[in-house]
Amino acid sequence: MGRMIQVKDKETFLKAIKNCKEQNKVFTTFIKMPDLPRCEQITNPTENLEGKLKYYDKAYNENLELISFPQISIIGYAID
Repeated sequence: MGRMIQVKDKETFLKAIKNCKEQNKVFTTFIKMPDLPRCEQITNPTENLEGKLKYYDKAYNENLELISFPQISIIGYAID
């Protein structure tokens, strides 16, 4: 996996997913969760990125906090 690129806003994050999809690469999302000592890593192949793009756009606010539980947030991504 590539190095984590920190991200703080949804526009930048969604643009990274679109670019990854265009390049036919694998996308990993790093998620901070309140009760875990290290961030969660979710990896998706190119074929899943369109669905994940729609999900992240709907489920997360502009600061990349989960709308239904703001203590969960996206803190970065990696492209492989």
